Amino acid sequence: MKNSLIKTIVVLLLSAAIFATYNKKSSSKIIINYSPKETEVIEIQPKETEKLKTFNISTKIPEFLTYPQTVEQIKKWKEEASEIVQVEKYGKTKKGTDLYYIRVNSDEKKVKPKVLITACIHGNEPLASGIVMAYIGNLLEQYNKNREITDLVNTRDLYFVPVVSPDSYPDSRMVDGVDPNRDFSSPKFPNHQSSPSVAALIDLYWKVRPSAVISGHTFGRLILTPYGDRYDKSFHEKDYTRIVGKMSEMTGYKRIHAAELYSRPIQGTEVDWFYRNGSMAVVIEFGTHQHKPSFSDILNEFNKTKDAISLFINEASIVPFTVADEEIDFSKNTGIAHTYRKPANEELTPASHH
Repeated sequence: MKNSLIKTIVVLLLSAAIFATYNKKSSSKIIINYSPKETEVIEIQPKETEKLKTFNISTKIPEFLTYPQTVEQIKKWKEEASEIVQVEKYGKTKKGTDLYYIRVNSDEKKVKPKVLITACIHGNEPLASGIVMAYIGNLLEQYNKNREITDLVNTRDLYFVPVVSPDSYPDSRMVDGVDPNRDFSSPKFPNHQSSPSVAALIDLYWKVRPSAVISGHTFGRLILTPYGDRYDKSFHEKDYTRIVGKMSEMTGYKRIHAAELYSRPIQGTEVDWFYRNGSMAVVIEFGTHQHKPSFSDILNEFNKTKDAISLFINEASIVPFTVADEEIDFSKNTGIAHTYRKPANEELTPASHH
């Protein structure tokens, strides 16, 4: 009786310890010596482990798509990865074309830094849309397969607008008779009224309140930082130097202030407007041309830039913003928010890299 009780206790204790440490891929055989003459072999079977959710993404990197095809594709991704994808309308163009965004978020209940990534505010720059679509497809296909991508999706709330100006896509820079990247309010023109496509994007911005913004353009392999309407350096020059400096090293893209690219100050640019409203904002000028891209154009430039895009999402989205006197005065004139973004959670850190 005593031996039987001892055996039972030993087996229970060893089983508990072994279940915490065994190799889950195969069973474990444990030899227990109760006495020099009494030995028992116990075989412990592994428990079934819960598999991480992955998605069967039929098109990871799309070829060039028309605007209707682009909408069809993001809706297809919504079907294939409905647990982490939303697709919504956010407005209409002057011609009545529906405007769409796609959101990638693994857990809406968690407070996360928000990031907005757009392309083709200039409709005749379709490679930019191709890169953004490739980035989305890769995120979805690699989720819970690639650790860095999984970390990024789990720690950020990502909004994408693959085509900002569908009425001019993919042939024209102008929309409704104006250059849409000169169609935002600015200190010089604080009461400027934007055309419908840009106004809808502004409304989406206020709905999302992103911590960081990337606007995809072509071409020149450049990364533009504020300001575009003045030669002065921005209040976050050190952060831009650090983050965009890394991006430049990773891609070979040149970092340049927007006004330097234009060779003169230009009013009403998106990079200035996003920045003045509390977002770390950059323009990425993808590639080397403005033609309809081949699949190899999209694939090659995506591979060249995808890690740098992830780095910006990861690091720029947690840069704290403070209020500057000039910005306060500007906000009084234009309705720009007086309360600038600060991290919602002071413990937010970049997604881990492995």
